Amino acid sequence: MKSFIKKLEDGGYIDKDCSPKRCHKCESEDMIPINISNSLGVIEEYQMQCEECKEILGTWSYGYWGL
Repeated sequence: MKSFIKKLEDGGYIDKDCSPKRCHKCESEDMIPINISNSLGVIEEYQMQCEECKEILGTWSYGYWGL
């Protein structure tokens, strides 16, 4: 898994914290947040989706990004 994350980082698809920078399918940098979950007005989780091809690029959950 470490080598996969390093490959995505080196390719410019994700930042060091695993936050998405561009789509690994269509190369677009246009992303939108979807599936936003909040409690008492505080965002707990959401996903970033490519606006062009609709691929899910990452999930932010309780302060951390996951692929």
